[in-house]
Order: sequence, then structure tokens, then C-alpha cells
Amino acid sequence: MASPFTTLSRRALLGGAALGAFSVVGAPPARARRRRAGELPAVRWRAPLPGAFDVHAGTVYRSTPGKLHAHAAADGAVRWEVPSHVQAKEAAHLVAAGPRAVAAVARYRKAGSPAYDAHAETVDGGGRPLGAVRSCSGVPYWFDSTLVRAVQASNSSYHWVAAHAEDGSPLWSTSDGGSRRAWLATRPLAGQVSARALLVRDRTEDRPASASLVDVRTCAPSWTLEGVLSGGEWGYDSGGHLVLPTEADGAGVGAGVRRLDAATGGTVWSVPADLLQEAVPYRDSVLVGGAVGTVRSLDAATGAPRWQVDVARGFERMRLAVSGGTLLVRYNATVYPLDAATGAPRGGAWPGYVTRLTADATGVYAAVDDELLAFDPLP
Repeated sequence: MASPFTTLSRRALLGGAALGAFSVVGAPPARARRRRAGELPAVRWRAPLPGAFDVHAGTVYRSTPGKLHAHAAADGAVRWEVPSHVQAKEAAHLVAAGPRAVAAVARYRKAGSPAYDAHAETVDGGGRPLGAVRSCSGVPYWFDSTLVRAVQASNSSYHWVAAHAEDGSPLWSTSDGGSRRAWLATRPLAGQVSARALLVRDRTEDRPASASLVDVRTCAPSWTLEGVLSGGEWGYDSGGHLVLPTEADGAGVGAGVRRLDAATGGTVWSVPADLLQEAVPYRDSVLVGGAVGTVRSLDAATGAPRWQVDVARGFERMRLAVSGGTLLVRYNATVYPLDAATGAPRGGAWPGYVTRLTADATGVYAAVDDELLAFDPLP
């Protein structure tokens, strides 16, 4: 299916005229009045963003050189600003916000070395220092009060997962158990507080790939399912069930998306598909996106297909966010808004300068060039 979107310029992103309209093939017209093609929602507030940001429980955290800031999500009012370990020439390239703490990760080059390293600083919800994590490579996520790092060096290198307490002290690491590669297969949804994660381990010569639901404080599993391989933190934990994209595995499990019973690890359904990159829930549906630009909606109870849209063609990273009844698809730094129930476009494609996008009950937040833009929740 051809993409129904027209990608627009940076001028359109900043409020200029749209370049054209789009047509919808096989989709019902939207009941609400659509914005003209390429027009962003009204910006609620904005702030400079030379670094990174994250959102949790009505607070937006952003980094600038030498500082970490907390803003009220509703209006951008500054709640606090604290000095950061990040020096004046750089800002944190990752910020992870949790229910009780925030981590800002700085990437820097060691003196006399061409290699980069990373350092994380943790503060509590009031900006008071908690601790630090040295050599903090990977992508950090807060699972309740535990900071979990998913480290993926490259497609062919060693991958591992490590967990730390709020003060940065180490709790466990999969690298302690030998050379078997490991991935974090689920991450907390926006606004979610969870103390468990799905941990996937690669196959070896004598062991198949496996997925285990673990307590993030101890890495103790409640169950382990053999023959499942997932290459990244693209799935989610809804409480009663787990949904994760899976990769082809030597044990005979093909690529696709799978729903697991959270209590037992049993497979509820499995749908074949290639190159999936993320799954998010929407009401009684599972929305999945892939590297080739295709987004699909599946019935959460059965896995039956509901709709499919090709937002663009290529081979790029795709990320999904839901606000109200709108699915925001970020693909190759362009955002495509869709009706989450039908797949029909909602307004034109946002231009290709959005480097991060997240949404929760308080609104939609996007990193656009060197600015953080906050929007009201979408319909």
C-alpha cells in the first residue's frame, strides 16, 4: 500500500505553509475536523533542549549543559534546577525518569583515548543527589526504584543487561554469568510503575534461546520459556500479559509478535512478521511497527489483524506513542499521526526533524531540533 502521507519541510514544522494534501485509500473519513496537512498541534510550552528529556507522573525532566531541570508538564513551570556532572560543553544524551528518581547519562571521551564512555548521575524527585553509575553504557530504564541498563554494542557484539539501586550501586548483571548475550525485552510503558521485566538470553551451542520474567531487584525468575528470542526492549508488560516482537531463532521459532500469559509464560497467540521494532497497547488492540515502515493493529485477545498501513518506505528505526485516539509513528525522524482505531491519517506528516517523541496522560512531548515542544493530549 502506498503511503498516504506527504513529508514536509522544516519550515512547515515551524509554522510555515503546508506543501500539499494527502489522500486516504480504503479508510473512512475522520469525524473530527482535521488539521491541514503538515500542521503541528498548538504548542503548549517550549524550552531549549541541547540535551535530552523524559516525562513521568506530570513532570518533564530535561538536560542542558551543566544542569538538570524539572518542569510542570501542564505549563512548563520550573519546579527545580540542579547542577549536573555534565560540563558546560555538553549535555546529557539520555535522561530516564522513574517514580522516585531520575538518571541523566553523559557520554564523554576519556582523556588520551579515542573511545567514548558514559557516566550516569541519579537524583530523587526533588533534585537531591542519590548517587552515580560509572561506565554507564546502554539505554537506562527505571523499573520502580531500580535502574536497568540495556546495553547493545552492535549487531555482532556482546549484549548484556545490568541493574542498579537508586544510589548507583550494582545489583546484578548478565555479564557476570559468562558470554551468553542478553536483552531486555520489555520496558515500562509511559507512566507505568513495574518491578519486573522480561529478560531474553541468546542461544548457545548447548542451550536454546530463552525468555524469563524476572524481579528487577534480584534477577530471580518467576518462569522461563525456552525457544524465544527478542533483540531489544520493544515489547511491553500490560500486567496480565506480555507482548513482544520476536526474532527468528535456531530452535524453530520464527520472527513475529507474540502474546504471553504473565502468570505462566504460556503463549496466548503468535503472529508471523518480519523486522518488527516496537509494540504498544491501545484499548483492546496491539499496535506494532517495523523497520520497513509498516504499522499494524492486532486484536489483543486473538492476534487477528485489524488494519495495516505503510507510512513510508525504507529501512529505518520506528517508534510508537499513543495519545488519546491518535497513534504517533516516528519513522526516520518524521512523525506520522494515525487514527489508532482505523489506521487512517490524522493530519499530515510532521517533518523529519523529530529525534524523540513520547506521550502520556498529560500530553505529547517531542525533541525538535534544539527545542523541547509540549502539546496538549491529542483527541
